[in-house]
Amino acid sequence: MMRKSVVGFIVLALGCAVCSAAPVTINWNTLAALLWEDAGFTIPITGDGSDNTVGGFLQLIYLGADDTYNGFSGIGGEGVQGDDEVLDKSWVGQGYLMTPNGRFTDTTTTTNAAGSQYVIRFFEDPAVDWNAGTVPATGDYGVTANFNQTGSPLNPADVDTFQIAANDEADTPVPEPSTMLLFALGAGVAAWRRRKNS
Repeated sequence: MMRKSVVGFIVLALGCAVCSAAPVTINWNTLAALLWEDAGFTIPITGDGSDNTVGGFLQLIYLGADDTYNGFSGIGGEGVQGDDEVLDKSWVGQGYLMTPNGRFTDTTTTTNAAGSQYVIRFFEDPAVDWNAGTVPATGDYGVTANFNQTGSPLNPADVDTFQIAANDEADTPVPEPSTMLLFALGAGVAAWRRRKNS
C-alpha cells in the first residue's frame, strides 16, 4: 500500500511538472506600425538590405519577479540588469531575410506565470553580434510600456500578442563603452574619497 502511494505521488508530481512547463505563445510585432528614429515620425528604422544583422535590433525582455524594468547596461552582452531577462530578439529593416518597411513580427514561447510583465526594447542600429544577442554600442534606443502576460502555462493553447505602438521612437542615446567606463571610474574615485575622509 505504501509503495502504491509513493508511486502515485511521483506520477502526480511529474504530471504537475509537465503541465507547469507548458509554453505560452507570445506574438510580438509592430503590425502596421513603424519604428521611428525621430520624434517627428519621419525616419523609419530600416536596414540597408545586406543581411539579417543590419537594421533595427529588438529584444523581448521579461522583467523578472519584481515586474520592474531595471534599465539598460551598455557594456557588452544583452544589455540587461537586475533580474531582467531577454526572452527573444528580432530585427527590422529592408532586404534579404528582412521584413520590409521597418516592421517586424516574431513568435516566441515562455513558461512564465500568468501576470508576468514584459517590455520590447528596440535600437536604431544593428546588433554588434546577432547570434550572441549583443546590443549595439552606438545609436539610440527606445522601450515600450509594460506588457502583461494573460496566458497561463497551465493552458498550452493560450496566446498573447504584444505590440509596439505606432508612435514609439528610439530616442534614448546608447552610452558608449568608453563613456560607461569613465562613469564607473568617477564613481569609484568618489567612493574612495568619501571613505578616506570618513
